[in-house]
Amino acid sequence: MKLYDSYMNENENIFDIKKDYVIDKNTGLYWEIKSYDKAALNSGENQYTFSQACNEYLKSLNDNSYGGFSDWRIPNMDELRTIVDYARKENVFDTRIFGNCQVGDYWSSNVFIPQPEMSWVIFSGFGSAIAKVRDSERYVIAVRGGNDTRFGTDDTSRFTDNGDGTVTDLSTGLMWQQGENQRADITEAEKICSKMTLAGYTDWRLPTIKEINTIQDLSYKNGSWFFDDFFKAEGVSGMLHYRASTMFYNHYSWVTNFSKGYDGYYAGTDAPLLFRAVRTIDSTEKMRSAYIKSDENDYLYSGSDGIITDEKTGYVWNEKYAKNSCSFEEAKEFLKKANQTELDGYSDWRLPLREELRSIMCYDGRIPAVEGDSFKNIAPGFVWTAQENKNDNSLAWAFYMGYGCCVVMRKEEFGGVILVRGNKSSYEMKSDERFIINNDGTVTDKITSLMWMKDETPMLTIEEAKEYCQNMNLGGYNDWYLPSMKELGTIVNITEGEKWFFESVFPETNIYPQGFYMTSDIFDKSFGWGCNFQFGFDGYYADKTEGKYPFRPVRKIGENG
Repeated sequence: MKLYDSYMNENENIFDIKKDYVIDKNTGLYWEIKSYDKAALNSGENQYTFSQACNEYLKSLNDNSYGGFSDWRIPNMDELRTIVDYARKENVFDTRIFGNCQVGDYWSSNVFIPQPEMSWVIFSGFGSAIAKVRDSERYVIAVRGGNDTRFGTDDTSRFTDNGDGTVTDLSTGLMWQQGENQRADITEAEKICSKMTLAGYTDWRLPTIKEINTIQDLSYKNGSWFFDDFFKAEGVSGMLHYRASTMFYNHYSWVTNFSKGYDGYYAGTDAPLLFRAVRTIDSTEKMRSAYIKSDENDYLYSGSDGIITDEKTGYVWNEKYAKNSCSFEEAKEFLKKANQTELDGYSDWRLPLREELRSIMCYDGRIPAVEGDSFKNIAPGFVWTAQENKNDNSLAWAFYMGYGCCVVMRKEEFGGVILVRGNKSSYEMKSDERFIINNDGTVTDKITSLMWMKDETPMLTIEEAKEYCQNMNLGGYNDWYLPSMKELGTIVNITEGEKWFFESVFPETNIYPQGFYMTSDIFDKSFGWGCNFQFGFDGYYADKTEGKYPFRPVRKIGENG
């Protein structure tokens, strides 16, 4: 799943056009299609005051369940800007996609804080933003959904100060230069960005106009039009016009004014302006679906002599010195010494997380249950993870590499050690940041790019469950399926709370009498793999032929929306 990092690519077909609405596959936003019928409820020619747009137009759409939904709303500025095509002339809303959109001002939900009788609008003539009096009549295009409810808001939980001069925005998948640069023309600014090595990264660039505006704070907190807790204006007085890479015609580039909150200005490419570098966090995007690869041909390992690189996830595994038969504390001591002595030239080895070990598991019956032919020193025994049992600190999680199941063991028992380094998993993210509870009976997992059915299913056999999923039409989607072992394992909750499922996300999870949920993977021809949400174990197996168990349908985001 992409969040908001690629909507500037006008050559990529990211829209799924339905009868009444359009789904943006990158953002998860649903947009109404404006009608050419002047008598229609959503005629593209109708204009409204801000109050009428909220209390009459949006109410009418929702009362009539337009498109089958009743949660339509006015978009915020960042959301509205995602469908602006700055390469278009005269009308930045593509009428081939969004219908009868007129040239004029379109309301956003953002109030102009210094003068609350005004709200922000985007002028569709060429994409500029300005504030207009709320009693004046403007156009409106309704929206619903979205992959991240924080996008375009003043919710600063989306930002992480990395402590190395960079700030990560979890909503957009962008990493920002925290400081600012001296003024430069566009050629020099692009050159400076391309040569930057800030925080060890070399893929810095000049942001697009859509990207630079995502760090505007339209709530005007502390009298600033930017998030001043994260982005400081040191060394250069004032946050004035900031340069974007997006061109306006051929001789100008778009800029944003951080002293007034406006975007939609444009300046000559030779004008000396401030700028702030950005990069796309491609590692997390690359890893989101890599944890759960299940196709036997979908792994890509390289290396030899016990040092294996997983090209999909970026993990580097070290089984060369795999320590066997040690306690959990001895495993941690082994890790400590490995880093002190810079084992194989590195001092950032770690014990793997449960999800990281599962990424190399294979559930087709092979013993040991490890993908590919690269892992030669792994025996069919227990291997320690880095994670203790959240409800009993005398226990820690371990994978049985013979079959691929994960259970808890007493810390004084003996298990093996396999070290890993590289990109660390995001599975320790808090559930309120990780999951989006949609208003259509579905739940989106931002880490794995999977969408889950929120409510419970009847207890069925594995074949009945597969048919049940195939016949589902939930949230407007019909590509549901029975999850794999790796997929279902990602929603076992071993990180927070007392229960082994995410109670705030899947509150009706059936844990009695067995707590077992089935998957589509088969063990030894007669059994089906599954997870136990009563005890937190994954890698259980049960009778696949006759046994009836609960299950949780899933779909991949980005394939059909």
